[in-house]
Amino acid sequence: MFSWDGWLKVTALLTSLATVAALWFTAESLRATRGQLGLIEQGQYTDRFGKAVEQLGSDKPAIRMGGLYALERLARDSARDHATIVEVLSAYVREHAPRDTCRGPRPAADVQTALTVLGRRDAGRDQYARIDWRGACLAGAELSQAHLGQARLDGVNLRDAVLRGANLTGAQLRDADLTNAYLVGTNLRGADLHQSRLAGAFVGVRGPIGNADNTVRLHEIRTQSPPVAEQRTVGLAALPTEDSVWMDYWRQQHDRSGDLNMDQTGISAALGAQFAVMPGTDPPDWERCRLAQNWVTRVEFAELRTGSNLCARTREGRLARLTVVKVPPSPITGGTFLFSGLTWQRD
Repeated sequence: MFSWDGWLKVTALLTSLATVAALWFTAESLRATRGQLGLIEQGQYTDRFGKAVEQLGSDKPAIRMGGLYALERLARDSARDHATIVEVLSAYVREHAPRDTCRGPRPAADVQTALTVLGRRDAGRDQYARIDWRGACLAGAELSQAHLGQARLDGVNLRDAVLRGANLTGAQLRDADLTNAYLVGTNLRGADLHQSRLAGAFVGVRGPIGNADNTVRLHEIRTQSPPVAEQRTVGLAALPTEDSVWMDYWRQQHDRSGDLNMDQTGISAALGAQFAVMPGTDPPDWERCRLAQNWVTRVEFAELRTGSNLCARTREGRLARLTVVKVPPSPITGGTFLFSGLTWQRD
C-alpha cells in the first residue's frame, strides 16, 4: 500500500482549517445575534420612550409623574436617548410652570418630580443637551445637590428655592429672581447673574452647623455692569413745597409725583422704588447695589451725612446711586438736600 509521511501533516492542516472555519462561523453567528438583540433592545427603548411621553400628556398628575420616572429609567438604560430625554423634561418644566402663573409657594408635584429627575441625572452623559428652564416659575423648588452646570436659567423665578450644594457653574441666570433663596454650599463659579435679584438670599455667612467655609463666593460670580444712563447733581427743597424727582432720569417734580420724595425730615420712595443705605464712604458700583440688602422705602436725614451713599431701585426697575453732598441742617425751616444721582441702564 502507498505510504507517505506527509498525510499526517495534511490531516492536521485540514483539522486546523475546519476548526478556524467553525470558530469564524460561530463568531459571525454571535455577531448577527448581538445585532438582532441590539435592534430588539433599541425597539424596546423606542416603545418605552413613546409610552412615557404619552403619559406626560395625561390630565392626571399621577400618570404624568409615572411618565417622568419612566423617562428617568430609560435615560439610565439608554445612553443614546439620554440627551433627548433631558430636552423633553426641560420642555415639560417650562410648559407646566410658566413664570406668569407663579402663584403657589412651591411647584406642583409633577413639576417638582421633573426638577428632581433632571437634578440627579448623570450629567456626564448630557452630550449636547443643557438644562433649559428659561422663564419658568420655580419658586420654592427643592434643588439641593442638583446638577445645573451650564444650565439656561435666564428669567427664572427661584424665590425661596433651596439650592443647597447645587452645581450652577457657568449657568446663565440673567434677570433671575433668587430672592430669599437658600444658597449654602452652592457652586456659582462663572455663573452669569447680570440683573438678577438676590435680596434676602441666604449665602451661608455661617451655616447651621457652624461651618463658615461652606459659602457662596460672590466675588467668583460673573456679572457685567450696564452703562450709566443718567448722572447729575440734584437739589431738593423741603419748603415751600415738598420736592420730588424721577430717579430714572433725575427729572425734578414739584407736585410730589416722582419716585423719590423729600419732606421735612427725610426722603421716601414711591411707586415701587426702594432705598438701601450703604456702609462706608466709597460710592458703590452697580454690582454692590445689585447685591445690596435691607431695602427700605424711607430714610431719615438723621441717618445721613455728607459722603453717605444710598443704592436705589427705581420705578422702572433700574439700579441707581445717590451720593450725599449736603444734608439739610434745618429742613423744617427750608433746608436743601443736595446729592449726586447716577442711574444705570437696564438691559
